[in-house]
Amino acid sequence: MNKVWALLSTLILITGCSTAVPASSTLYQVSTLQALMQGVYDGHTSIGQLKTKGDLGLGTLNGLDGELVVLQGEFYQVRADGRAYRLDDQELTPFAAVVWFRPEISKEISKVKNYRQLTEELNALLPSRNLFYAIQIQGHFGYIKTRSVPQQYPPYPPLTEVVKDQIFFEFHEVQGTVVGFYSPEFTQNLQVPGYHLHFLTEDRTGGGHLLECQIAAALIQIDLIPKWEVELPQDETFKSKTFKPTSEAELHQVEK
Repeated sequence: MNKVWALLSTLILITGCSTAVPASSTLYQVSTLQALMQGVYDGHTSIGQLKTKGDLGLGTLNGLDGELVVLQGEFYQVRADGRAYRLDDQELTPFAAVVWFRPEISKEISKVKNYRQLTEELNALLPSRNLFYAIQIQGHFGYIKTRSVPQQYPPYPPLTEVVKDQIFFEFHEVQGTVVGFYSPEFTQNLQVPGYHLHFLTEDRTGGGHLLECQIAAALIQIDLIPKWEVELPQDETFKSKTFKPTSEAELHQVEK
């Protein structure tokens, strides 16, 4: 594993073709999932910087202080009190992913009974499981379950310990938007493989990391992303850390 990290430069670029890819089709990511899983929670990239990289996305905030939701160029923090707060440009993030959202695929859906059925609907729309996709689902939700986590302080525990204290929120008959990404399975340790989705209410007062849902009627929009850019932290904590692979059980624990 150390040899792998030694080969990584400040930027990791993975492209799906040899032709030039416009900036709007680039997934810009701050740090790695593996670093976040193992307690690298100090932010080093500002929200102001993220605003130059995309208008849709997700992540977390400095000290793992809640869930980051990016929708239509506006950046929100859903804290452990369940409320969404608009973020100032100087706030920092230790892990985030954003893209300039330009949807190429759309479908209206209704009567979706649960999260599993939603992923089946999404799977049917993806041309390939080996590319990245940005996802936006806007509409009326009969039920939404989300979570957030309380802010952490050094020495930081691993994420599997933090989520033992996660706080759940439930919404009934609510208008809102789900945003997030599908990432290929081969990206495990760098990104959340499969679907990673966050929710924000239409009035932008609440939301969080999406755990379960029932959808009355909504519009799915999907943007195919053939290019991936990862900016690695430059602080000593990241540089000196010995990372271990993230297991599927650990992923399930922190995502579900």
